[in-house]
Amino acid sequence: MTARFPFVLHASMLFLAITGFAAEASAGQNVFSVSGSNVQVNGKPFKVIGLRLSNGLVSDAKTQELITNLDVFESYGINTFSVFFMGSRFGDVKGYLPDATIDPIYAARMAKIIEAADARGMVVLVGCLYWGTSTAMDGLVGWTQTQANQAIANTVTWLKTNSYRNVFLDPDNEGMSPFTDAPLIAAGHAVDPSIMIACNRGSASVGGGSPTDCQASSDLNIHYGAKVAGKPWLESEGVPDAANYWGAYSKTANYDNYIRIGLYTSAYKALAISDAEDAMNNNAGYVLASTWLQCGPGQGIGGPFMTPGGYSNVADVNANTTAVNPDAGVKWWLEAMQAAYGAWGSAGSDGGAPDTGSAGAGGASGAGGAAGTGGAAGLAQDTPADAGCSCDLDARSDKPGFGLASILVLALGLVLRRRRGLCAGS
Repeated sequence: MTARFPFVLHASMLFLAITGFAAEASAGQNVFSVSGSNVQVNGKPFKVIGLRLSNGLVSDAKTQELITNLDVFESYGINTFSVFFMGSRFGDVKGYLPDATIDPIYAARMAKIIEAADARGMVVLVGCLYWGTSTAMDGLVGWTQTQANQAIANTVTWLKTNSYRNVFLDPDNEGMSPFTDAPLIAAGHAVDPSIMIACNRGSASVGGGSPTDCQASSDLNIHYGAKVAGKPWLESEGVPDAANYWGAYSKTANYDNYIRIGLYTSAYKALAISDAEDAMNNNAGYVLASTWLQCGPGQGIGGPFMTPGGYSNVADVNANTTAVNPDAGVKWWLEAMQAAYGAWGSAGSDGGAPDTGSAGAGGASGAGGAAGTGGAAGLAQDTPADAGCSCDLDARSDKPGFGLASILVLALGLVLRRRRGLCAGS
């Protein structure tokens, strides 16, 4: 994608670029925020079209696989993805140390992902605590609310220190932890209230704490969080028929991974697409979860798979359920999103800012109509230029104050960004 940003620069910034200070600030070039019931990138409303890549930190190889495929995902319209410091099922990522600090190994992997996403104008939902059946909580059994609060505070401190702004937090996946979420959110806000924190606790949560307090403290609500007026809600773990999909359909006793990985019946495909369209039309967006995207490495599976995979055109999803079918994957869903909403164009780009307006020129629900650019939810997406470095200079003479000195600043900034590994494919 080509992310273009109008700059009004001054000659004094040339010194900053030469010394490297300007390049340091560029790590947070895109900013996720909330305004009313909308989520925003760089102050412009957009609808989340995402993938749950919760086990993306399981190894250096899988982190790189995710980064390598960002351009591919972006071309399908994906603008957001979730990655967890802890968990998830069958991945057992142990991103937090017993003293509630972030393990440097996992911090380094997350940094690469956030920076690669930022270079493309994409958003990362940073997951924190994952207290389900994962062994990630081994070593943290002595934690009290104090340590849990500190883990969230440390996460926000790390994001703030590195100027990562294309992010928001899920502090407690599905409210599984035994801790109260309102203090978790407050601990993060105390460090930096400009980093948005979601509530993912509801009546179905099995952990401790009050859903009401959590939802009152959050900047937005996701998944198990309630849909309330005046606050964004998005589906951050969307699957068809959740009770069965995450139950008998994908799990079996005494087997350390999912079964039927990346396999969908025709009915499940239709439901996953319609659920996404409903969330796009009526809420802040939809993040697809899939056994394909978050299976673990165990049982010789080698997951998770950070690729589109195949179409799941399988005659019998019940045949050989522990093997990975050659046509398993989520490409069918990605192509449906691409057809409806187009490729992702950053809200900061001149190529088209995502718009959540209910009506617009060209169609009843948005510019371009229900299936064109803009799609059913009024998104304005565009096609990425190339798969190379997306730190685009776009030296546009029509912008005020854009002279030779400004071009030099941006050129030097690009060189420094390349050296820091912030460009596409790093």
